[in-house]
Amino acid sequence: MVGLIIIGILLRFVFLFIAFEYDELFTVITVNPVLPLYDIIQNWLLIDVHPPLYNILLYFYNCIYYIQAEWWIRLPSLGCALLSVWVSWRLFPRGLGSSARWIFVGLFACSLQLLIFAPQARSYSLLVLLALLHMLASLTIWRRIWNNELIPLSVWLAWSVTGLLLGYTHYFGVAVFCAGSILLGAGLCWRKKKPTAFLLCFAVVFGLICLWMIPNFISNWEQQRFAGNWWAAEYEWTDGVFQLARFIFGNYSIYLFICGVCLCFLVWDARKAARCQKVPFLAEKVFLFGVISLVVLTVFVLSLKIYLIVPRFYLVLFPYIYLFVALSAARLVSRSLLARGMLVLICGWNVCAFGHLAALRYAHMPDNAKEYSAYFLKYHPGKELFVFVLDGLPVPAMQPMFSYYIQEYYGRKDIPVTVLNSFSVQSMKKLLREHPQAVIWLPNCDLDKIKRLQSWTGIAWKREKDIGYHCELTASPAAASVSEGTVKPFFSTAESSIKGTT
Repeated sequence: MVGLIIIGILLRFVFLFIAFEYDELFTVITVNPVLPLYDIIQNWLLIDVHPPLYNILLYFYNCIYYIQAEWWIRLPSLGCALLSVWVSWRLFPRGLGSSARWIFVGLFACSLQLLIFAPQARSYSLLVLLALLHMLASLTIWRRIWNNELIPLSVWLAWSVTGLLLGYTHYFGVAVFCAGSILLGAGLCWRKKKPTAFLLCFAVVFGLICLWMIPNFISNWEQQRFAGNWWAAEYEWTDGVFQLARFIFGNYSIYLFICGVCLCFLVWDARKAARCQKVPFLAEKVFLFGVISLVVLTVFVLSLKIYLIVPRFYLVLFPYIYLFVALSAARLVSRSLLARGMLVLICGWNVCAFGHLAALRYAHMPDNAKEYSAYFLKYHPGKELFVFVLDGLPVPAMQPMFSYYIQEYYGRKDIPVTVLNSFSVQSMKKLLREHPQAVIWLPNCDLDKIKRLQSWTGIAWKREKDIGYHCELTASPAAASVSEGTVKPFFSTAESSIKGTT
């Protein structure tokens, strides 16, 4: 098991040097120290669907020293991922036993999804680290409430600070903070303790979160996020639930197996509790299960209005899920060689699955802008580039994002790169006539996107060449028959502000 944990730590370095994905490019342009931070917040981060802490921290990190390299931008995320593994071992509550500790650290270190997201230039590694720290602080408070003990102010301070940072990193972090607060408040009422410290800490933290959340909510309301203008609005519930189940443990069969084991122990614990017998780790499991249940049920209800069953959003719950599994299976693993073998097998499968994924990723990386940018510079010298973006990214950010590799990374500022999304059909046609040799690029190209593009523009497009997942287009002769008087933009006001997966 020690070997697998070490391998899991080392594998977090694997994706440090690969090209940025599109969502990472949004991070790259919002952490550029050349630009004023106020302008970045006002023009890009406020219209985003996530809080700004990660981007702001990375901005100040780049103010110290800044280079155009993937590994440099990703280094803070990798640091958070490595620190999370250390925290999961070093700060694990000793009273929960060595077996639970090994299970928790093993699942945490070898998690397929945590390995994948570890070095990404996105907020998820920071989110998981803060969720882990906040969970440990919350459990300390919960155990003291459960045992009717005094709660030091230092513990409330740790809970408040981690909760505030969690809320400013991701809105699912706000959900976890609120779910834990409900349980802690209920526990204080149950024990008939004065909730003064709790209410004060909660009010301050939630009030500070609202300083960002309210204007950000207004911005998203104006963009009609809650009226279907949301990049995940077309997802199917059944697909989302299935993907989420597979996402948590990397494999649907492993998920079902672990759920079955936990369910058996849950029934066993309930029967023992009904007989007034001692149930190991009952206080901790009640809290963990309560937080998980409250967050999942709340999000599922909200998804009736705005679809939120996006698996990666639930990374914030991984510390809670893994600790609940560890506490549930600890007795079995400590007593059964077969159970220990199953734990090693599950962790080993995750490590091997990630290794296979990494090999494929390095052999062929077709879904990034870097590959096409290198192709364009090599095979279209002297030409300019027009880009259509149909991936739900914010229009104000598209121009710097899709010109980044050509103009910033490769330093070819002499090559014009124009994102056409904000142009009217009339203006776009004028550009096409004036620049007949320009190359037209559709990222992440497929037949459905070409049809959508034709529907929005009223222009017939021909697919000329595929480069990875991207394609080059040309306007067919049918484009000349489109009315010159059409002046609508490619996206409506609402559509033009759709924010994707950043």
